[in-house]
Amino acid sequence: MKEKLIIHTVNEAFSFTPSQIICIEADGNYCNLHHANGNEYMLSFQLGQVESIIKEQLSYSNNSFARIGKSLIINLDELISVNITRQTLEMNNPIGEKMLFNASREALKKLMNLLMETKRNGMVRSINKRPVHTTQNGVLCGHKQTIIDDNDIRIICDF
Repeated sequence: MKEKLIIHTVNEAFSFTPSQIICIEADGNYCNLHHANGNEYMLSFQLGQVESIIKEQLSYSNNSFARIGKSLIINLDELISVNITRQTLEMNNPIGEKMLFNASREALKKLMNLLMETKRNGMVRSINKRPVHTTQNGVLCGHKQTIIDDNDIRIICDF
């Protein structure tokens, strides 16, 4: 059975397969979830609350989400490119539309460093969906914590 991310409010309930979530973008006290089918769903939660829901509900083996700065959670499996100069992330969209999202230079630099570090260690999450292992320098994590925990970027995991 496929794992589902269930987000519910007083009036609505949403059930999403994690692999079909492209990204979740903050919009004030709300969030917009961009789905692989091209639809956008407005969630009545702040981004930090959605991040907590992801941590609580998804197992590590199915979780490839990263919090980028204060306004974006992306599915690393759908990441196409990072452009620090333009301050953009390009995300894959199965229906063929180009999806660009803005993020701060600092957050994108940290994302690039993370991707390069995982590549050097032979553990590129965005390609093979395998866990990134713990290291001595505090970059990676253990059970029910985040891989990176600073103000700009976090990989959300629960294992």
